[in-house]
Amino acid sequence: MELTKESAADEFKAKGKFRKKDLISNAPSKIHTKKYVEGKNIDRYLILEHKYLEWDTARVPELISRPTFPELYECPKILVNKLGDIKATIDYEHLYCDQTIRVLVLFKYLRNVENKSIANSLQKYYKFERRKLEENSEKVNYEYILGFLNSKLASYLLNQIRGPKNIDINPEYLKQLPIRTIDFSKLSEKKLHDGLIALVEIMLDLNKKIQTAKGGEKEQVQRQIEKADKEIDDLVYKLYGITEEERKIIEGGE
Repeated sequence: MELTKESAADEFKAKGKFRKKDLISNAPSKIHTKKYVEGKNIDRYLILEHKYLEWDTARVPELISRPTFPELYECPKILVNKLGDIKATIDYEHLYCDQTIRVLVLFKYLRNVENKSIANSLQKYYKFERRKLEENSEKVNYEYILGFLNSKLASYLLNQIRGPKNIDINPEYLKQLPIRTIDFSKLSEKKLHDGLIALVEIMLDLNKKIQTAKGGEKEQVQRQIEKADKEIDDLVYKLYGITEEERKIIEGGE
């Protein structure tokens, strides 16, 4: 949804009547009922914090600028920042967010949801019919996608897509990132797939753990994060058939 810093009110219906900060609270209340995050609140494998958004009132969502459909938020999803390097995490808490976050949702979670946004997206970006997309999404795991998105390979490919000095992470760019299809009949591919998911689950837990760890424990957890991060990159390289020479190119800027 479009919640800008200057004004969150629709310019035709309620121009200047309220601003973004008027809708956000640090604590839940009778009207602040939706957990809410912005791009600055997410990191790789982590939601740093959340606030609460006013909802189901006379002004929200009816009078906010460019409101999106609530079903987009009321389901499991991947959240990606809007600018800079990819920082992606998973949300299973039905968080709402503004335009500083890119929301990635599998089609299986949008069954029976009909609106112009989905129709336009289907027409513009997808070559398969919706039913086929829903069927295909049943085979996809969020943790698997997350491991790829937070990998060095995804970062490299994004930079190739968006071009030099471009820091935007546009939906059009994300749609061009290739998600490796797994042939589960092949044991070697299934093993890499399952291994990646296991490592991502470890990363999600470790990144939560380090938020409260102190001293030596924090240093130990950080080392575990770095180790798991490298192992994820290694698995992604194997999944995508990246050679040692290609890996050196991908990591050449480090």
